[in-house]
Amino acid sequence: MERHLRVLLEELSATGEERISMMMGFTGFDVLSAAVGFAYAAHLGQKRKFTGDDYIVHPLRVGLALEPYGVTLQCAGILHDTIEDCGVTREDLFSVFGEQMKGRQIANVVQEVTGPSKQIPDAPRGRRKEVDLRHLAEVSPEAKILKMCDCMDNLRDLQHSQVPFDYLDLRLGERTRLLEVLRDAESELGNRMEQLIQELREWNEERRG
Repeated sequence: MERHLRVLLEELSATGEERISMMMGFTGFDVLSAAVGFAYAAHLGQKRKFTGDDYIVHPLRVGLALEPYGVTLQCAGILHDTIEDCGVTREDLFSVFGEQMKGRQIANVVQEVTGPSKQIPDAPRGRRKEVDLRHLAEVSPEAKILKMCDCMDNLRDLQHSQVPFDYLDLRLGERTRLLEVLRDAESELGNRMEQLIQELREWNEERRG
């Protein structure tokens, strides 16, 4: 089942909205197919900031990265931005994925990785990041693992020529601080995120000349 899911998600993440829409009738994976369909509908029309890709490719890649950690965390990865960016509530996720243990776990992890700084949108960036940092320091190991996979996928999108030098420096500094509160959940994953941050710093310095 996992091998076939990987094929499905890789195909979805590699194609545009028309192809994704054609595949939404696929019904072979129970809760996983429900997560893909729900995320696709929630993110419909959204685009990634620097690449211009359909937004859905990001949560699908996060879901793929979470494959080693089990189906429940994969579903949470696929859905991880729906509360923060799409107006979805935890109760909406309960209604779709059920009140049983798996459904509650999915919804609760998605809620955990939703930044509370969304409640203070007019606060300075530094203040908002500090609020989110303190929140993420206290979440479950599962939420920290998801957040590291999310951060790494976002960082890879920043390796793009249109990203300003200073903006990338800022983001890398923020992610370095974030890694300090996340890596205790999974040291190997933390090491990979640290390596990616370093690679992006070196890349940014090279293009700066």
